[in-house]
This record gives sequence, structure tokens and C-alpha cells, in this order.
Amino acid sequence: MRMTCLKSSAILALCVTLVCAENPTDGVGLVIGGFGGGITIEAITADAICQAPIPEAPTGNIEGWVSEVMDNEIWLCGGSDLNFRAECYSIPISGGNWKEQASLQKAREYASSFVMGDQMVILGGYNDRNGWLDEVERYDPVSKTWEVMTDWTLPRKLFNLCALPMDDTHIIIAGGNEYDQAYRDLVDILDITTGVWESAEPLPFGRAAHDCINYELEGEKGLLMTGGCTDACQNHANETLFFSYTDRSWTILAELNEKKMGHKMTWLDGQVAVIGGYRDSLIGNVEVFDGIEWTVRSDSLTFARWAFGLPDYIPSGSSIGC
Repeated sequence: MRMTCLKSSAILALCVTLVCAENPTDGVGLVIGGFGGGITIEAITADAICQAPIPEAPTGNIEGWVSEVMDNEIWLCGGSDLNFRAECYSIPISGGNWKEQASLQKAREYASSFVMGDQMVILGGYNDRNGWLDEVERYDPVSKTWEVMTDWTLPRKLFNLCALPMDDTHIIIAGGNEYDQAYRDLVDILDITTGVWESAEPLPFGRAAHDCINYELEGEKGLLMTGGCTDACQNHANETLFFSYTDRSWTILAELNEKKMGHKMTWLDGQVAVIGGYRDSLIGNVEVFDGIEWTVRSDSLTFARWAFGLPDYIPSGSSIGC
């Protein structure tokens, strides 16, 4: 396991690399609902946090839902309040009103999601009727329905996992809480052309309620992961880990300033940001990563929260900002 820390000798090369990297150079954050947030939506730009200039969340006090940008619209799916939800809603990034979309085949909270090509994918999760889930659903923009991807079924039933597309044909999952309430350190990669999952180098310890985002570091594309919890979420992490898609190994980077779980990561003005979360209480701060270290911004969310919706990337040219 390549668990090395970045040394000062790598800093100059890293800074030069990031200029030419394929990481976004812009981005605004949109924090939607969650535990502690109610139906409020807050926008985060490079220098401000404000009430988002769009209508509040389209349904009740939801936590554990997922949100992505698909076809220039912000999508919001699943979650739970008093009931587990399968509904999906969307709103254009140019502004407007929320509209109801096709519901998921199965209600779920604490799933993982991403956009692969032009289609949103939702993996795993939990509901009170089925328990832990291993089903993967993908939105078909032609039929405008969600379809269960039977060839993509997860290798185990998981919620609060991390999942991302590595490229056009591979999906990676890491960690998560399994049906026996174990906090897994397992990492698996799916080749969607064959439907075969292959094991990869595990995490240094099992965790759930972490988050991850695609990132390019020193010219290598990979998965950037932060935080999480283990031991029935009695212990929290402030680790930052990078999984290289080239050599498929993990590297330790700078630690977050605060241990946390249930936070979200997004692109904010060309830097990765970690927003919100929970440790001993709700967290409202924003930490940004310049490729070397994490810095806590001086401003915070109006409503500290965790298990909220936050797309990985919203372009700064949208009408979402402050």
C-alpha cells in the first residue's frame, strides 16, 4: 500500500501541474436541505455564502438524498423524512422552478450518485422495507425513466459508500456500511462492458459517510476522498486520500482541519471544497483544498447541516451564485 505523504519537494511540481490539470477552474456550490438544514438551500461562491436565488427544496425536511447536474438541470432524488422517498425533482441551472421527474424504481436514502456521460447513476442506499441495497439505477433520457442496471449490481449491499466513474467504461466504489453494519475498507472496480467487479487496494481502514470526487493530482487522474466514520460512527476521520486510476494505489495527502462525516465535496472556484458535516455536533464550515493543504474559510453556512444534497460541479456561469 503506497501510503506516502506529499513532501515539500513535490510542492512546486504539484503547483505547476495543477495549472494544466483537467480539474475545473470554476464552480459554485449549492447546499440543499439535509439534517439541520430543513428545506433551505444555500449558494456558495468564491467569496460569499447566501440564500440561493431559487425556490426552496421541493419537498419536506429531507436528509440523505443525492443531487447531481444532468442536462443543465440540478437533479435531486431519494432521501427520507418520516418516509423513505423515491421521488426526483429538477430545476434548470439558469433558474426557474422545481419540477417533478420520474421516480426511482426503489426508494432509498444514503445512496451514492454520479453522472456518467449524460446519465445520472444512483448506487446502493437503504430503505425500511428492503434494508441495505445493492441495486444500481440509471436514468434513461430517451424513455425518461429510471432503469435497474442488473449487470451493475454492487458486490455487496451498501449505503453511505463512495462511488465515481473512472472513465467511460469503469466505475469505482470504496468503503460504505454493509448490511451487517460493518464499516468496509473494500474497494471494487466494475468494467461495465463485462459486468465484472474486480477488487482493488483497500482503504487503510473501513469507513462510511465519507465523500469523494474525481481529481487530477500531479498529472494523474484519480479519486480524492475525505473524512468519514467507523465503529458505529463513534470515531471520525480527517484523512484525505487519493486513489490513482493509473497504478490503482492510495496516497495520503494533507488532513482536513476537522474530523467529520456526512459532509459533501464540490468544485468551488477551481478548488475542491468540503462543506458541512457532523462530528459531535452539526458543522457549517467550508474547507478548500489548493492541492497542498486545506484552509477553513472565514464564512460558514447559515444552517450547519449534514446528509444534504450537493452536486459535484455547477458551472460558475449559472444563475445559482450569490
